Amino acid sequence: MSEADESRFLRERSRVREEFDAEAGTYESGRMAPWYKAQGRMVLEALDDVEGPVVDIGCGTGWFLRRLARTHPGIHGIGLDLSGAMVERARELTEMEGVQGLRFRQGDWEDPDVVRQIQELLHRPAEVVTCISAFHYFHDPAGALGRMRELLAPGGRVLVMERAKDASFLTAAWGLLHQSVLRDGVRFYRSEELKRLMTQAGFVEVRTLREIRKRFWKGKIYTSLTLLSGKRGAHD
Repeated sequence: MSEADESRFLRERSRVREEFDAEAGTYESGRMAPWYKAQGRMVLEALDDVEGPVVDIGCGTGWFLRRLARTHPGIHGIGLDLSGAMVERARELTEMEGVQGLRFRQGDWEDPDVVRQIQELLHRPAEVVTCISAFHYFHDPAGALGRMRELLAPGGRVLVMERAKDASFLTAAWGLLHQSVLRDGVRFYRSEELKRLMTQAGFVEVRTLREIRKRFWKGKIYTSLTLLSGKRGAHD
């Protein structure tokens, strides 16, 4: 990465961090909370048989991991988020609710040192890695997926819940706004692009688990979401 590219990357990350630091206190109760929680529920439905460990990249206030730990007592989960305020809120809510087996860390998944820290916390490979409504923030999506794959045990799964540009003019337009005005590095993809990125990162059995294409769903004018699954090869 050139010096100019690195400087731009750091500015983008700073904008994202500031945005979510400001939202941490109301993230689970604000206008968009039902929309985000609905995505988490869909991922939960795909994990009925999980035993752990589970790593959630872009965990926010930890709502998904807390619900998973409640339905799967004894599971071990690690949440990572770029926003320090989100991580602190996740810890507070986990303690308040008396949820066991969860740890939260602040950091950037695209920082190799942070990835190594998560690997050390795991002690053993993860059964599942999730990324819910956070994939569009990655500067190097293929690299981010490759690091998720490295966390997994052979046969382990990755679940990516992401906004998709398929049949959604609003998502495409919102992506252009992020790139040209907000300049925070956000990029949205079509479902087939996401599948291709996962395959290129070495995942096998890449498939679509759920698609949502709805008007006025959970408070959004139009929602276009895709939940994708992939596995690390059994002999990889």
